[in-house]
Amino acid sequence: MRFTGIPAAAAGGMQAGTADTDGARLGGGAKSMDAARRIDAVMDEAFRDLMPFESWEKIPGESPQAFAAFCAFRDFGPERNIKKAMGAAGVEFRRYDVWRNWCTKHQWFKRAGDYDLHLDRLKR
Repeated sequence: MRFTGIPAAAAGGMQAGTADTDGARLGGGAKSMDAARRIDAVMDEAFRDLMPFESWEKIPGESPQAFAAFCAFRDFGPERNIKKAMGAAGVEFRRYDVWRNWCTKHQWFKRAGDYDLHLDRLKR
């Protein structure tokens, strides 16, 4: 897929219709892919820094369904995994891919670990 109809100035000086949206030919190939990876890393770090103190609460962009699934996962305890949480929540296995995607997208393991640490602190 290519960008089309973008004025050269808006495309960062590139000619309209020459940039692939997948980054394969975006201004120099490997250099652009490295830059995209660095940008992704900076964005991930910024997300972690901006994550609320109580990371186990609903986060921006997380749907109510995804948050409910996370709560089932989070509440399963330190032995948690997606399949166990799905079973405890009574969710059919055919929804596994959806839960796995939510888990990755919304950093369930990190957030559940934060929740475990919080519970440990409360016990002290």
